[in-house]
Amino acid sequence: MRPLLAEMFMASALGVGNEAAEASLAAKAAPGMQWLDGEIPGRRIMFGMVPGELPEISERRWNMRTNRLLRLAAGAMRQPVEALAKRFGPARVAVVIGSSNTGIDEAQRCVSQWLGEGEPPPEFDFSMIELGTPSEFLRLEFGLSGPAYTVSTACTSSAKAFASAKRLLEAGICDAAIVGGVDGRCRFAMNGFHALGALSEGLCRPLAPDRDGITLGEGVALFTMERGDDARPGVRLAGCGESSDAHHATAP
Repeated sequence: MRPLLAEMFMASALGVGNEAAEASLAAKAAPGMQWLDGEIPGRRIMFGMVPGELPEISERRWNMRTNRLLRLAAGAMRQPVEALAKRFGPARVAVVIGSSNTGIDEAQRCVSQWLGEGEPPPEFDFSMIELGTPSEFLRLEFGLSGPAYTVSTACTSSAKAFASAKRLLEAGICDAAIVGGVDGRCRFAMNGFHALGALSEGLCRPLAPDRDGITLGEGVALFTMERGDDARPGVRLAGCGESSDAHHATAP
């Protein structure tokens, strides 16, 4: 079975939406790239932000940047997802999201205020840092009741989400899935990659002889995944593989 990836939406430093990303790639531009000060002590870094304002979330426990990115994507994907729910039933549509930091940035800022002022900010909720939060939020956002979980395996999170959703379809646990990944701006991640000596001094230059590291950014991408049907045209997941070589926690 080669699952069909029928619909998609993405937002990143390239822009909001598929057409904006395509135009930015053609123009060799990234409107969301910007310099950030104060996130890493004593260092200025280049970071890729999603351009523009993100949708607001009024419920305290869901109000974090990763979920606001997901709400942005959900707005664009609502019609095809509702069609899947009508076709198969809300309980037969799964949500599998890859994410590595969820609400860690909000938690870090909460701790800073707590230490400085003696009490946490009222807008913080400890459920924000639960890894399952993005997938649960998206399931509620779409009104689904099928399986929903988050894959969090650092840099491979979103790729493994596709393999996980494929297995759900093959096992007959669901008939369709919303699959993808999200990560928002996160000071903890910035400092972590800085500690590893992995950050570029500016824009990264892959394959350049004098390349000096990577450039971090935030983003969200969602796909609808259905069982393979060779009669229907579209992009398909041709295959996937996973391994655990147990060499080192961070070194390639």
